[in-house]
Order: sequence, then C-alpha cells, then structure tokens
Amino acid sequence: MGEGRLLRIAVLAVATLALGACARHADTDTGPTAAAVTASPGRAPQDADLAAVMERFYQLVEGEHWQFADLMLTPDFHTTLGMDGVRERYKDLTDIDVTLEQTGSSTVVAHVNAKDRVNPAHRLRFVETSRLFWDGQQWAIDTIARRAP
Repeated sequence: MGEGRLLRIAVLAVATLALGACARHADTDTGPTAAAVTASPGRAPQDADLAAVMERFYQLVEGEHWQFADLMLTPDFHTTLGMDGVRERYKDLTDIDVTLEQTGSSTVVAHVNAKDRVNPAHRLRFVETSRLFWDGQQWAIDTIARRAP
C-alpha cells in the first residue's frame, strides 16, 4: 500500500474519532461524566487496549500532526490546554521514545525519553499519566499529568 494512501487512511480515521469527541460535549457543560450518560448509551469495552490509543497520540506528536493530536483530547481537556496546547507541550521534543503501560481501566502511564529540539545532545525524561474517557463510541484523552521519572 502506498505511503500516501496510508496517510490518507490514518487522517480519515483520526478525523472520524475527533468528530465523535467534538459531538460528545455539544449539548452539555456538566463535564465528561454527565456528557457520556446523556450523549451515548454505549458501554466502554472491557479490557480495552488504551496503550494503543496513547501510542497513536504520541505518533501524531512525533510527526508534528498537532491538529490531529488535539482532536484526540476531550473538549474539556482541549480547553484546559488552550488553542495550541498540544503543540506548546511537545514542540521542543524530537526523537521521542515512549514506553506505555496501562495501569487501570482508563489510565495509561508513559515513560518518555526524547531529545531536546534546541539542544539535541540533551535528553529529556519524564513520566506522563493519562486518563482516558469513553464517550459511548470511542476513547478520548481527558487528562495528561507530567512528572519527573
């Protein structure tokens, strides 16, 4: 399969996920939990592989596909981070290496090791704990907390 076709398929998949995430909070200001109850009756899949969701997020970050990475966030988290929140948070990273571990039904811990874009000789290491939210149709990133390793 050609590289261009793969990219188009990936873009369509992410766009589809994003449209669902945006629609989830369209009619409520009460937060993600209430939105899930009112927007969609679907139950979260049992034993979902959320590390795969976060792997896709970090691939988008690595590729500097900021718009698509932003679309993987819940609307509330996107608002918290701001208009260019994902870009601001990760723009100085390059050569990103991530080890993911799902630690709960909606939590993924990422051990990140990356080069500093300004000073490539300097390696940056940190841990991010992400909480994901099921809206009845898909998973979205609801929070990402960063700490030192």
